[in-house]
Amino acid sequence: MRKNTVIILANFFLVIALLFLSFSPVQAQTEVLEESTAVTAVVIDRIAPSTPILISPADESKLRSGYIEFVWQESTDNWLMDHYILVVNGSTKFDNIPLTASEITDYKLTYDSSTGYYRLTMKTNRLDDGSYTWKIIAQDYHANQASSVTWDFTVDTKAPSFIITKIEEQTVEIVAGTIETLPTEAIVLEANEPLLSGTGEANSSVELTVSHQGEILEKQTFTIGSNGTWSVTLGTLPRDQVITLDFLIIDPIGNINLLNDLPLILYTPIIVISLPSGFPLPTAAPAGPPIIQIPILPPLEYLPPTIRQVPKQIVYYVRNYSSTVSTQVASLIEKLWMISVLLALLALPITKLLTLLATYRPYLSADLMKQLLWFIGWWQEQPPAGIVLDKKSQTPVSQSLVIISGQTCQQQSKRWVLLTNQAGIFAQIQLPDGQYRISVQHPKFFFPTLTQRPAHLDQNRFYTGAMIEVKNGLLLPLLVIPVEQLEKQRFQRFYALKRQYLELPSLSMPMAVMALVITVTFPTSINVLSALTYLALLGRKYYLVRRKNCQFLTVLFDKTPLSGVVVAAQPAASQQTEMLKQTSLNGSLDCYLKPGEYGLQVIDFKHQLTEGDRKTQTEFKADTLSNYVPLVLG
Repeated sequence: MRKNTVIILANFFLVIALLFLSFSPVQAQTEVLEESTAVTAVVIDRIAPSTPILISPADESKLRSGYIEFVWQESTDNWLMDHYILVVNGSTKFDNIPLTASEITDYKLTYDSSTGYYRLTMKTNRLDDGSYTWKIIAQDYHANQASSVTWDFTVDTKAPSFIITKIEEQTVEIVAGTIETLPTEAIVLEANEPLLSGTGEANSSVELTVSHQGEILEKQTFTIGSNGTWSVTLGTLPRDQVITLDFLIIDPIGNINLLNDLPLILYTPIIVISLPSGFPLPTAAPAGPPIIQIPILPPLEYLPPTIRQVPKQIVYYVRNYSSTVSTQVASLIEKLWMISVLLALLALPITKLLTLLATYRPYLSADLMKQLLWFIGWWQEQPPAGIVLDKKSQTPVSQSLVIISGQTCQQQSKRWVLLTNQAGIFAQIQLPDGQYRISVQHPKFFFPTLTQRPAHLDQNRFYTGAMIEVKNGLLLPLLVIPVEQLEKQRFQRFYALKRQYLELPSLSMPMAVMALVITVTFPTSINVLSALTYLALLGRKYYLVRRKNCQFLTVLFDKTPLSGVVVAAQPAASQQTEMLKQTSLNGSLDCYLKPGEYGLQVIDFKHQLTEGDRKTQTEFKADTLSNYVPLVLG
């Protein structure tokens, strides 16, 4: 019984074991199948690093060493940077440049974390002289690349060339840095202040030192031209002594070359006079034929150095640039001659206008601009309002500023600035009703005069700044304004020349003749048109004057002609002055008046009218006057 029980239990556990073994593989397979249903995603990195930024050598830079230091700013990547590549002249110079500082046989690499700068300094395989390009390529862990821009640089390690090819008219070939080309004996100069010329590296600076036995006589600095040529003129050199020249040549990069101890000598010319035989000589005289040697100094050396150098520079310029310059100058002259008449005729009035504008710029206004144009003859003639005279000599004061200021009836402040012409006359302008005061400004005169007004003249005929009332739309009354000369000033001659220049007539017969001569020589369409226009304007000027009847007046005092007397003619039915002039040295004047009746006013600071002719106006008919009209003052 017990034995059966044991057998039954043994079979039970056996069955359980078999069932467990048969179930376990299925369960494991099921678990594997269940796990195999899980999917893993793989992301591919296609994003390139950021572009590296080049720092040095800068674009278009020039370097004095072939061992270059390349500097760039690091790149960043979304995954992981791997290395850099240096490309020079389109080919890989260094590959697999690490991200951390390192040093190998070919280069040394440093990294500055504060700026993100990499510095790669070459240690071997220096670059030869020449032009190069460079760039940096950044590569990340997945081989994505980003390239920088490409920059250029030039390596120049050679000393600048410098050759002397001429000393005065002597042809030489003295090369800097080549001692064999230096002369063993001093080069003899033919004249003082010699001109040296030659070739060299363009845009290099040269420091020249002239010395004698260690004492510096002169220093100069000059630059070799962009075409590779140079010239320099030495100063006045001591004679009969060996001097040496030292040249220090520095190119734009900083490379240096030397040319030292170039010897020169300048002998004093002498006149040798042979004496006749038997001429008494000192006992210590040397043996041989009797002679006298007289040293002479060229007269040119007595001139200032700046003047002495001009011919030499011209000779050098013509010698080196004559072909190119002559062609350019000829072309320019040919173009200018096509409009030469126009340029010649406009030169005088335009320069006069520019001078006037520069002088009176602070007072510039529309009214003053008309006055300036009237002054140079580019504006129609204006009726006269008055005249400014030197109190002492009673001569006209041209180029004076006549300033009219005051208030209108509406209490508005107004100001006008006028300019006197060559005859000292200022033009009439229409003023609104009001009260005004007039002042005069001139660099050589002051206003008002300190002289008391003569009894025979009213305040308008000897104006000293009194208030003038304008009403009912009337014009300014005729004014004679005296001014007094200041004490002698500096630059008096300059002011006189400037005044004479500004008073040259813009329309004149000599200018017309010149225009005709140029037009006949160069008959271009522009020249012909300019000459004809000028002749038309000149003819119009004389026609406008001559179309009025010409009368000759003479002012006498005790039968003696008076000069500088102001004579004004005013139409009887008008307030406007038609003519305002001064008598000449012989007391006469010519006036051009239209036929009609006029009131004649004669104004003189020193003389008054006779008792019978005390009235200030005398009516007369211009078309009935004889050619000689005496006006007796006494």
